[in-house]
Amino acid sequence: MGKGFAFAERKKRMVIDGEDFYLDLLFFHRRLRRQMAIELKLGRSKVAHKGQMELYLKWLERHEREPGEGLTASTSGCR
Repeated sequence: MGKGFAFAERKKRMVIDGEDFYLDLLFFHRRLRRQMAIELKLGRSKVAHKGQMELYLKWLERHEREPGEGLTASTSGCR
């Protein structure tokens, strides 16, 4: 991934409307001062995956982002 990335959490638990969701990997990039959310999937990419990641990003922005940090970046890996 390159320089500056720090591992933050694996299987990040998020409670949304009383339901548990788990983000696969959460990193922090020190120089960019932003979180990096990574969701791993098997098979082809689906439209539902995009919606799921957008839900996670909104939650992270609301509950995890600290003052002075940039918006959370994301990626999903389909295999």
